[in-house]
Amino acid sequence: MAPKNQAPVEETEETEVEETKAIRPSDLAEELEVSPKALRSFLRREFPRSTDQKNTSWHLTEEMVAKATAHFTEEPEDDESEDDGDES
Repeated sequence: MAPKNQAPVEETEETEVEETKAIRPSDLAEELEVSPKALRSFLRREFPRSTDQKNTSWHLTEEMVAKATAHFTEEPEDDESEDDGDES
């Protein structure tokens, strides 16, 4: 077989099309009815990014979306509604 002039293109994760729909922090914040600033602050605390990613677009993973959704939609604990029977 004769050698080819071009090297084969290797498929990497970068060349694959991601099947899940990408969501931006501003879109998620609107869905969760919180300010985008509050959401980004939460994301920075929970998912620190390297300094070279500062001032770049966020690429939210499913884990980030799930954790932010859980954080901003969890019901606040209402001490009055819980009756543990320990009243004197």
